[in-house]
Amino acid sequence: MKKRIVSSCLAVMSLSCAPAFAGDDPASNTVLIPVRVLAFGVAAVIGTPVAVVKDTIKNIPKHTEAIADKMGGKDNMAAMAVAAPFGIVSGTALGALQGLYDGPKNSLDNCVEHPFSAASMSLSDKD
Repeated sequence: MKKRIVSSCLAVMSLSCAPAFAGDDPASNTVLIPVRVLAFGVAAVIGTPVAVVKDTIKNIPKHTEAIADKMGGKDNMAAMAVAAPFGIVSGTALGALQGLYDGPKNSLDNCVEHPFSAASMSLSDKD
């Protein structure tokens, strides 16, 4: 029973992932609605964890240096050593929150024009 359900889901997903070239005609845009909905869902599921990791990795050094600047400068190794645990905690927390926002946002921004693209799954550089 489970194999039947899984195989039917995979068949539906493979059919909906077929490339479709839409013009300005409303009928062809209507046909693409399931593809765009599926593209949004897949990109949100894959892109959110990717965005969380990318934003966390980007925020940890920023927060560590910002805290060290307030304590004696980022060139001072003692200030960096004391600031590192606080920078890791704050960078991880804020990076996770920012990634939880950026993942679905990237998916929503790109699911219409570029479904299933690297940009919709937060895999491209946004800077």
